[in-house]
Amino acid sequence: MNENKTPKQEKIHEKIVTNQIGRLQKTYEVKESNLATGDSLRVNGFLAVKGPSESDFLVVINPEITPSHHDSTVETQLKGDIQNDLDFMRSAYFNFVAIENGMTLPDAVHVTDDQRKKLEELGLMNVLATGSLEQLEKDGRPVGLVLSRGNQLTEKEDIEARAGEVGLYSKTKVTFSSGEETCIAATDAAGNRVLMPYSEELDTMLQEGFGYQNTDGDRDVFNVQQAFNEQAAS
Repeated sequence: MNENKTPKQEKIHEKIVTNQIGRLQKTYEVKESNLATGDSLRVNGFLAVKGPSESDFLVVINPEITPSHHDSTVETQLKGDIQNDLDFMRSAYFNFVAIENGMTLPDAVHVTDDQRKKLEELGLMNVLATGSLEQLEKDGRPVGLVLSRGNQLTEKEDIEARAGEVGLYSKTKVTFSSGEETCIAATDAAGNRVLMPYSEELDTMLQEGFGYQNTDGDRDVFNVQQAFNEQAAS
């Protein structure tokens, strides 16, 4: 046995450090409130926390925390304001589902140079803090296609159906004008349906860096070919 022989070096895959996607929140104003800063109310599935301003309440979906107070006047006003704010309700719902499904974002402080380079190669460097994949770019050029935006949905049934896709992706074949290609289809944390060129690196990064779950060939996360055809025709 040659004791001086240099042992074979194997490339070690460093696990990427991630953070949970932050909870989406919004501040609403009420006409009058006697509550103190930090006091909280329950408004349906939302938690409303009194801000430092006399009229401000910070609202977020958080069914786990028990509110500290009850004020029917404030709760009624906030309930009406939230129900009339479709943009926030829809975005907050997708965000809540994403958090419940364990979706994450790479921790920018702890990303290694190799991981940063890989994120840039895959077009994932500019993923928004909300977990939206709408800015899939490499060197200023798009490397993915948004087939349908979550913020364009208005019907309750469509929003709930899209929420059921959040955090899922599948490897699938899509027919383009140039022929058939293998792609990854995913529904991101903002409810966007996204199509990307397939690669093993992207497959791995979606799982390890962003907390996506593969449907494992059982089904496509949505009808990808139909969604592509509709987007191409629009």
